[in-house]
Amino acid sequence: MAGMDLVRTAWMTGPELISDLQYGDLVEFNRENVYRHWAVVVQRENHTAYVVHLTGGDEDFGELGFPVNANRLTRSNTIADLRSKVIGSARGGCAEVKSEEFLVVARDSLCRVNNGLDASVEPLPPNVVVDRAITQLGRRKYNILFSNCEHFVKWCRYGSKRSEQASNAKSVLIGVTALSVTGSLTAGVLACALGYGACRIGNHLRHKLTRRYDLLW
Repeated sequence: MAGMDLVRTAWMTGPELISDLQYGDLVEFNRENVYRHWAVVVQRENHTAYVVHLTGGDEDFGELGFPVNANRLTRSNTIADLRSKVIGSARGGCAEVKSEEFLVVARDSLCRVNNGLDASVEPLPPNVVVDRAITQLGRRKYNILFSNCEHFVKWCRYGSKRSEQASNAKSVLIGVTALSVTGSLTAGVLACALGYGACRIGNHLRHKLTRRYDLLW
């Protein structure tokens, strides 16, 4: 594969990437450097591919209106607005598991195959990955922190939910809460960093100590 290491391709346009797609791959879409959308490849024939993904009107993290980055606590939004957006989005939204043509989902975004967890977690067989994705078609289940598009595809490939963006969003929520309570930017940044570290450690220990497959997403 062009620009490919063992688990990831380079970032490229949809038409450039389509020939590298394999059955059961996870695809990451860079939405204008603001957030990342995810999908599972379920079919590829010649120059056409289909993916399954959890999608809503604004696709997961884009609805927050700011980059989900643990190092960026400030923007034009007030702290109260920022906290309100994160909490509101965490309560869920209108999203559904759908099958669509890969290039339709890619739009004009850069995208890449990202099976990055293969380096530390054994993936399920490709046919099982695809079956898990297809059995969820039409299902509506969404929570930006616990059941977003990244959680969905990693549940399909690895058997359990994981989301780097959700860890970042949780740390942002912790940070802006600390900032709103203390009024201290230093305290907010520190709480944000500690929250992010705790999320990462918790996820690592959970999957290290209890390797299991969640049967239900």
